[in-house]
Amino acid sequence: MINPNQLRPLVSALYGLVATVILMLMLVVVMVFLMPAETPAMADAGGAPTPTATSGAPTAAPKAPSADAVAGKEIFNNNCAACHSAGADKLVGPGLKGVRQRTPGEAWLQKWIRNSSALIASGDAYAVKVFNDNGQVQMTSFASLTDQQIKQILDYVDSSN
Repeated sequence: MINPNQLRPLVSALYGLVATVILMLMLVVVMVFLMPAETPAMADAGGAPTPTATSGAPTAAPKAPSADAVAGKEIFNNNCAACHSAGADKLVGPGLKGVRQRTPGEAWLQKWIRNSSALIASGDAYAVKVFNDNGQVQMTSFASLTDQQIKQILDYVDSSN
């Protein structure tokens, strides 16, 4: 006859093993749902994309982000993402998609980012319009950002869209 005191550790180990197997199965199921489906273009080369789309027409390879855009992502996330999206979605402030094209230029953007209040106070017509269009919510000043860092942020925003 088996002593119940000897059986207890064996049952506990068995429960632990069953729980581990169940967790592993759940992990496999989640991974299957999160993995991207293989496209016909990928299947041709064993998973590597081919230069043609399913229509047979050549396609351009996705452009890798520049080093400035990569650096700009971190600066954006640390300074801008609380109020702005890199896309078109408005958060507290406007989405930044196309910001280089819709503003008076990079020099203007540097002034705006460093101290939007001063630009508005100077009577700059576009600054006043942006301020009014966004509920007169004052943008935080980022006087410590360098020209290079601002360029990196803008490169990141461009590469995101």
